[in-house]
Amino acid sequence: MRQPEKFQTYAYFAICLGLVLGHELIYSVYAGQGRFIPLAIQLAVLFSVAAVADYWISPRLETLQPFAKRRIVAYAFDFGIYLLVALMVLLVEVALLGRPFGLSVDIAIGIGVFGYFAALDNALRRQLGWFRRNEVSVDGSFTLVPMAQKFSIVMTLTILILAVTISLSSYRLIHSVGAERVDQLPLYFLLEVMFIFGALLALLLRLINSYTRNIHAFLQEQMNVLRSVQKGDLDLRAPIMSQDELGLMAVQINAMIENLRDRDRLHKTLERVVGSNIMEKLLSTDDDALKRGQEDEVAIMFCDMRDFTSMSEAASAEEVILFLNNFFSDLSDIVARHNGTINKFMGDAVLAVYGLESDNNPVEDAVRSVLEILEHTRQFMLPDGSHPDMGAGIHFGKVMAGTIGSEQRYEYTFLGDAVNTASRLEGLTKRLKYRIVLSRDGYLELPESMRDRFTDLGKQRVRGKSEQIHVYGIEPKSATS
Repeated sequence: MRQPEKFQTYAYFAICLGLVLGHELIYSVYAGQGRFIPLAIQLAVLFSVAAVADYWISPRLETLQPFAKRRIVAYAFDFGIYLLVALMVLLVEVALLGRPFGLSVDIAIGIGVFGYFAALDNALRRQLGWFRRNEVSVDGSFTLVPMAQKFSIVMTLTILILAVTISLSSYRLIHSVGAERVDQLPLYFLLEVMFIFGALLALLLRLINSYTRNIHAFLQEQMNVLRSVQKGDLDLRAPIMSQDELGLMAVQINAMIENLRDRDRLHKTLERVVGSNIMEKLLSTDDDALKRGQEDEVAIMFCDMRDFTSMSEAASAEEVILFLNNFFSDLSDIVARHNGTINKFMGDAVLAVYGLESDNNPVEDAVRSVLEILEHTRQFMLPDGSHPDMGAGIHFGKVMAGTIGSEQRYEYTFLGDAVNTASRLEGLTKRLKYRIVLSRDGYLELPESMRDRFTDLGKQRVRGKSEQIHVYGIEPKSATS
């Protein structure tokens, strides 16, 4: 199927043929002589050949890359066709028919002038077609030609063309009109000027209309891209259709989108590293406040995988990494579903914090999270066909949250006795034979319905503590082992 802009190319061939023959017919009437019939035959043959050449060659130009090269070559080909037709007409008129060069060059120049406007309009129509078919470039490398400069060039050339064509037509008119019609020369000259001026004005207005149509289409597309970016869609790109301010605007829009994509990737990476809650704090809190830290009352959950050392000794490093990534991926989802934030992965151990941004009971969230993690471990298959086992300690207390490290690198962490206590409680799970051990501070935060599920394990001595800690247990190991 032929593209719509190709029909415009053929229409311009017909219009050029009509204008030249129309002008020649008028000239024949008032000059008393003319070359209408031989000129009509010449132009009909030449433009037919031009249409066939365009039909076969132009589609191959549509595939040229880069995009900027395609635009230039396509315009040069369009304009070149008219110049070849003009040259052939001049050769036939002078070499074959023996007409004076000065009286024949005006037709050739007229065809070339028409070709200048037609090629520009064809280029604009072709440009719009590429745009609508999404056959455009988003490459930002081009030489800027300001709109004002292009407009100035077109207007200057139009005035120059008008002056040259009127001068040549006047020269032919003066040397062709017989003595008996000299008194009618001003009238003939006025008709000549009106014909030429009217044709050039129509071509210029058509060119302006095409240019403004393209500008509207490109600006509308850029606005659509910006609206999509505003909605969070960063996959679109603004098409770079011209080497002017519109093209530069598209380059800047694409650069902005790329920066937003980089920032979005950074946010997603940061969110995966520290969690969404902590990420928001890092981005919304100034560095000094982060270094000073902030006191929070939270539930701390520390869980560790059992017999991981012996399992890792029997597997390759790649198998260990693959296993941990698969296992912790599901574990992270579980913690997130229960309003928790994983602060650290420490080998086969995890430190999670509950109660940072949620209005839920943080200890209840932590307990439900660990219960689901234990259910997950029972379904998770190790390379040897067995299932992993977990132990978890939960404590409720105050922590200091902030950044530690140097100016070059730091991490957001939770410090305080509550974190150490949760880690020590996890160590008790091995000795007490319960998979979950909860401190009394955490136990008192639970609703009555959940407290009934825990077993009072009394006061227990833990490493690093001078006083014993009253603890409670759930999920006794003997019951499922």
